[in-house]
Amino acid sequence: MQCRLVLDTDEKRERAARMGVSDPQKIFLIEDMVRGDCLFAATGVTTVRWCRVLSFASILLRPKPS
Repeated sequence: MQCRLVLDTDEKRERAARMGVSDPQKIFLIEDMVRGDCLFAATGVTTVRWCRVLSFASILLRPKPS
């Protein structure tokens, strides 16, 4: 995993400099971002057709309430 800061305003560049960022174009590696144990979770929203089909199928497969 890699990332780079998006410093698209003067305010963001000044804040980064105050926080010790000396190279605003630096590509950060996972070792730069996290030290020790870490849990990462990602979610997303999509309108891909097969996801709608799976969602519809899960509604059909639910057991009827007793």
